[in-house]
Amino acid sequence: MCEHPCIIPAAYDEIGFFDSNYHLGLSWYKSMFTTRSKKNQIQSKNKFCITGEDTPFYIWNPIAAKRIQKLLPNVKIISQLRNPIDRAYSNYQLGVREGHEKLSFEQSINLELKNLERDFLNP
Repeated sequence: MCEHPCIIPAAYDEIGFFDSNYHLGLSWYKSMFTTRSKKNQIQSKNKFCITGEDTPFYIWNPIAAKRIQKLLPNVKIISQLRNPIDRAYSNYQLGVREGHEKLSFEQSINLELKNLERDFLNP
């Protein structure tokens, strides 16, 4: 989406303001987006301009959802869902590339399932 000339992404991916970075405050969050001048410049050239961020963890965090509703009641939210197997394998490959993942894919999935069961099914 951010390849479109009328869409300006946030300063970086997965800002996480509404969950893990909320303590940094609204001014910090606003600083992650383009200036009003830049937005107006694009808007005058292309008729519209939007900006936003991508933090996938908001989708399952009820606290984040409440904070979004409170601070941005008119915001438009787009959810793009991937095949969960493709997403899991992609995340696994990222861990391998970065040197964080030493297990096989199958071992990693089994460990993650145990962690999910511990954290979500037996609170």
